Amino acid sequence: MKGRSAEDIANMALIVIFQTLALLRGLIDWQNKKFLNEGGIREQRMKMRKERRGY
Repeated sequence: MKGRSAEDIANMALIVIFQTLALLRGLIDWQNKKFLNEGGIREQRMKMRKERRGY
């Protein structure tokens, strides 16, 4: 039988899963930092409204 063994395929799947988790952790950390620095949608919209009105 040619091809990869079930163990090789399972190991590749685990690698993909762990890489995906690492990317998701990085994205969540980035979003948390962005939220703390820039605020949420409401804060951003309020800032834009104040700037537009000249406050």
